[in-house]
Amino acid sequence: MMHQAISIPAAGELCGVGEPAIRRAFREGRITPAFFWHVGRQQTAVYLNLQSVVKCYGVVEATVESNIKRWVASAPVIRTPDGEEWLILDLLEPMMFREPAEDE
Repeated sequence: MMHQAISIPAAGELCGVGEPAIRRAFREGRITPAFFWHVGRQQTAVYLNLQSVVKCYGVVEATVESNIKRWVASAPVIRTPDGEEWLILDLLEPMMFREPAEDE
């Protein structure tokens, strides 16, 4: 089973409410996190549970499907150490998931 996570900016666009509203709903516990991606010691990227976002704002299923089709071309799939697979939806390709360039 593939899980779906979404970035805060993408969730804001999906719901049409903007990032501040998504961040507020997350802080208030109305949207659940999918996972936190730690980049170094200082920065943490938060990815939200897509179904939780949709449930919180009542987004029309057709809108969700339309945006997923648009974003899926650049959406990486990550596998956790316990074998779960996550599709990461974002407005742009998340750079932290890119493979380093091979030396030629």
